[in-house]
Amino acid sequence: MNQHIDTVALLILAIGALAGHLVYKHAARTTRGGDPATAITVAAAVIATLVLLLGVGATDTRGPGTGDPRTPGAPSAPATPPTATVTTGSSPPAAATGLHLP
Repeated sequence: MNQHIDTVALLILAIGALAGHLVYKHAARTTRGGDPATAITVAAAVIATLVLLLGVGATDTRGPGTGDPRTPGAPSAPATPPTATVTTGSSPPAAATGLHLP
């Protein structure tokens, strides 16, 4: 069975792994050995930050017609726009707008 991995998600995973590797190598040069716990923590933090910033996996699972009206399958807007009634005559503007001033 093949599983499709989104290109952006794969890139985020690679950047996180690279950041973890760099932290591990830097810790190996400054101490007796590398610190795998810190490297894994840094990789996870980088991946989580990039996922939040880039919005990977933010899909609408509610079905067609319930999401953004610009998406296909969404209900269309009414064909005729709503009409407004305009009255002209001797009535004062405050009465036409519903404002009643003392």
